[in-house]
Amino acid sequence: MNEGMPMPSTTDDLAFSRNMLKGELEDQAEWRRRKAAEYPDDRRNLDSADEYERLAKTVKDIPDDLLVAYSEAFEDVPDSERWQEMLKDIFRGFSDFANATELVQAFVDAKREEAEDKEDDVSDPESYLVKSLRRTLDWNDVPPDIAGKVIQLIQDWEKTSSSSEDDGRSDD
Repeated sequence: MNEGMPMPSTTDDLAFSRNMLKGELEDQAEWRRRKAAEYPDDRRNLDSADEYERLAKTVKDIPDDLLVAYSEAFEDVPDSERWQEMLKDIFRGFSDFANATELVQAFVDAKREEAEDKEDDVSDPESYLVKSLRRTLDWNDVPPDIAGKVIQLIQDWEKTSSSSEDDGRSDD
């Protein structure tokens, strides 16, 4: 960064983020209109183009604090991919946002939930083996009482196995 250049103000940053979001929604609308011309029998393209345009018109109403949270959410690629999936859901008809504020709020909420899930995963003492086994038992519709007993056996084994290792003993 040039030392002589002033740092952009918060107002400038907000205007930039607002313009980027509006531009992205307008680009999506334009792309869908081209697809509508290419596939005139598929009404979804034209409907979603209208939806993207409608949302773009409401970007100006997004509260500043929510826009800041939205901008901060793009720190890594998975967030960008999640955002693209949310935009695709509009096309697919899975999402119906009243305005751009609801769209951005849904994205920020999803980001927060993911962060909370990661925190839970870190604090969750359940091993990978137990998690995998739990999913496998569930996938195969093993009755909960039996699945619980199997999980408990594995957890007990893990405790015994780790305490043996901690004592420097080996059961081999």
